Amino acid sequence: MTKIIDGVLEKNNLPGASFTAFCGGAEIGQAIAKDTRIPLVSFTGSSKVGLSVQQIVNQRFGKCLLELSGNNAIIVMDDSEIELVVRAVLFATVGTAGQCCTTCRRLLLHESIYHKVVERLLDVYKQIKIGDPLEKGTLLGPLHTRASRENFEKGIQKIISEGGKILTGGSVIPSGGELCEANNSRNISKC
Repeated sequence: MTKIIDGVLEKNNLPGASFTAFCGGAEIGQAIAKDTRIPLVSFTGSSKVGLSVQQIVNQRFGKCLLELSGNNAIIVMDDSEIELVVRAVLFATVGTAGQCCTTCRRLLLHESIYHKVVERLLDVYKQIKIGDPLEKGTLLGPLHTRASRENFEKGIQKIISEGGKILTGGSVIPSGGELCEANNSRNISKC
């Protein structure tokens, strides 16, 4: 990813090093929040962690841009191109496997196109191949932790308990009766 972005930046006469990706856990975020060389910290995630980031950055008189617990709505107006909307929603939901802070969790549709968009999304969702991400044609791999699976199941229960309807899917697909486990040496999940 970094090589692709570096190439795009350099083609546009910008230094490739102006983009950097860090891999790791909370210790990376804490180091960024504490670093006085970083004047602005942008964070997307839970309100609990966002409050902590804001407090740390404020202590050093830095600035924060926070997107907390809203989880990235896509707003679709009546003059939108439906196929473009469907591709964007598919990437923002399935493309991230729902396991990323930038995953779309809310879709706000203009009432005049509501049924058209939902119908088209259902058509696309029913065609998604779920399974081993290393197999050709697989669009969605497994949830990467037991906690992710439990959160998925709790989310489905909450939707139903609040009167929502599950239009397609909504259940965990077993893989030989076992949960999938992450293979850290290759940074993939495999069943």
